[in-house]
Amino acid sequence: MTDHRDNPFPGLRPFEPEEDYLFFGRETQTRELLRRLRRTRFLAVVGTSGSGKSSLVKAGMLPALHGGMMSGAGGHWRVAVMRPGGDPIAALATALASPQVLGSSQEGARGGADADPGDQQAIAIQTSILRTTLRRGTRGLVDAVTEQHLPSTDRLLLVVDQFEELFRFRDDGASDSDAVVGENATAFVRLLLAAARAPATSTEQGGGASIYIVITMRSDFLGDCAQFRDLPEAINEGQYLIPRLTRDERRKAITGPIAIAGASIEARLVRRLLNDVGDNPDQLPILQHALMRTWDQAIVEQQAATLDLADYEAIGGMADALNRHAEKVYAELADDHARELTARLFKALTELDEHNRSRRRPCRMDELCRVTDETPEDQLSALREGLKAVAGQLSPAETGPFSQSLLLAIQGTTNAGQLYALREGLEVVAGQFSPTEAGPFAKSLLLAIQGTTQSWQLSVLGEGLKAVARQLSPAEAKSATQAMTQAIGWAKDSMQRWQFRQSLMILVDKLQASAETTLLLFEILKNPVLDPDLETSSLATLRKHLADPASPEPGVWALVALAKKRYPEIDLSSRAYLAPSIALRGISEADKGHMDQALALLAEAQDLDPDLAVPADVLDALCHSGALHRRASDVLAFCNKAVELSPENGSFRDHRGLARALTGKTEKAILDFSAYLDWGKKTGQPEQALDQRREWIAELAADRNPFTPPVLAGLREQQD
Repeated sequence: MTDHRDNPFPGLRPFEPEEDYLFFGRETQTRELLRRLRRTRFLAVVGTSGSGKSSLVKAGMLPALHGGMMSGAGGHWRVAVMRPGGDPIAALATALASPQVLGSSQEGARGGADADPGDQQAIAIQTSILRTTLRRGTRGLVDAVTEQHLPSTDRLLLVVDQFEELFRFRDDGASDSDAVVGENATAFVRLLLAAARAPATSTEQGGGASIYIVITMRSDFLGDCAQFRDLPEAINEGQYLIPRLTRDERRKAITGPIAIAGASIEARLVRRLLNDVGDNPDQLPILQHALMRTWDQAIVEQQAATLDLADYEAIGGMADALNRHAEKVYAELADDHARELTARLFKALTELDEHNRSRRRPCRMDELCRVTDETPEDQLSALREGLKAVAGQLSPAETGPFSQSLLLAIQGTTNAGQLYALREGLEVVAGQFSPTEAGPFAKSLLLAIQGTTQSWQLSVLGEGLKAVARQLSPAEAKSATQAMTQAIGWAKDSMQRWQFRQSLMILVDKLQASAETTLLLFEILKNPVLDPDLETSSLATLRKHLADPASPEPGVWALVALAKKRYPEIDLSSRAYLAPSIALRGISEADKGHMDQALALLAEAQDLDPDLAVPADVLDALCHSGALHRRASDVLAFCNKAVELSPENGSFRDHRGLARALTGKTEKAILDFSAYLDWGKKTGQPEQALDQRREWIAELAADRNPFTPPVLAGLREQQD
């Protein structure tokens, strides 16, 4: 396959912020975006499909903001980028929980596959807290930012890319003028508008961060914005309709990246490209794709230093480059059988309309089996990657039949390979449901889980059920919670019960306060097969409902009194469920050097839950941060507890040694550093680190303090 690592053109995808050095021809538009953002904190970047909206914001505006090019705003921007998807509030919480936005700033808190379990848990807790805050009401986003006590010099920018996704989940029976959108979409838009209108969020210090909103949207969805109150007015005040690039700007977009990459392009090819693209803004992705392929042809295949007309014609020009690229991929398939199967699949999944335009033609799984004349096992193996792509492009009308076909296929096989392929498609299609459509499919999945004890099937169905649970509206979540609570009691298989509990943890967070949901939560809490995680989630939701007198509907408080009599073992007065979250916030403050706040938060967590089991690594993190910030005496107890819980961990001994040295416990500090040396030799720690500890031991033995302010400053830099 061709090596694209040095190719300066992204092809059909948008430019990313880190590719700003390759983004040419939009300098004037970038400056105009910044000018408008200074005037309004809600900016809608609108244009036709393929006009470069996402690229302009990501590779034009964002780098300019970080570079301080927006006068009067400074360069300290916290930027969250998201797409609405099927659950825009959940997507917003995830984006805000990023360590670079409002989440933990701990090193390694990445949340990806390489993140430590503790980091993932901290991010998950932060995301859950933010999701709850966002769902409080219209000012949820403002409150989420306010609670972080950001400096007044900070600016928060939320970029909602492909805003038109909010309009995908419509009632198919409604007309275009009165299309019905989900409750989540309405609440999401209200959050954005309230944040853009709000003054800078206040803090105890009197400052606060301003919130800016930028959306990108296809211009053909402008009329749909009228479904949301106040959104048309906001767009009218802050709209930027992307203009066509001039011929000179298109020339820069062609020649600039090539020069940056150390190659050149013949003038005759530049003229040909400019003529082929014309004034049609929809052709910009096609131009980028053609340039990407021309680069590969000239620089990679021909080992040339200059792109020329012959290279462009060899890839088919703008008119045929995509077709030829697809043919190349097709030719690289494993064998004739794979190519024949692929051809039949694509012919089955596409069709020509009355104007001879190609369009998608969704098919049921059993129909594809007939068309391809393949056994289910062979066909599913070939469809695995295509299944995910097709599932992600389904319209709301297509989602139901396709999902039912997937469900039948899952129930019809016990082959692990087939089920793995089907699971990926099921997770994608489950995320495409609108809140109102997700309910019936959740019930189908519930029945399917009850109907099997085969572990692979249960695993796949459980993942689908969790994905659908995230899409449910509060009303549907209540109905699904009732059904699942009953199902746990009926289930005889432990794997079935486990799958139900996993989905219930998602559902209880969606429940809105009412008399009915109060009793429902009590039913969950008294269940004999309840596990600790589900108990924590249920208690958190129940206490959240009861803590806000304005939230429950009339009569709920009388029911609370009745429920207390029925379930006296449940302690509603305790706030212990908050303790782990408060403890994590304390660690975050310690990492920032805010030891007073950190210790106060840890004390509050311990007061809320005297039996709070803080993990050894969390105690060690507090020990290390406190010692580095000259608060060793305040955190020495945490150091001792961390070593007590994990005595073989040399790193914990090392951090306690630092705290002991700073509190005058020299001999004990030497013992800890010596233990680190033994551990470091066994575990292969860097020799430089070992030499440093030997120097510390020698200094301490000579009754000298090696930890001068410059040394501590250097250690803090290493920690950061």
